[in-house]
Amino acid sequence: MALLPLDHEGDDGDRAAALAAMLYPQTRILMTGPRMPNLPFPILPRPVDLTALDRWLDEATA
Repeated sequence: MALLPLDHEGDDGDRAAALAAMLYPQTRILMTGPRMPNLPFPILPRPVDLTALDRWLDEATA
């Protein structure tokens, strides 16, 4: 699993997520930041709601 920050499309977090998905396709990726349309990864808004994070972790490991 990877939890990566996203400030805007095309930033370091976005590029790291794309690279991780390409190199390690079995990795579950979750971004934190503003909601953006058409991104291939789920995004939790900041500050992260720990209940939502816990729910995502449960789904990712099921």
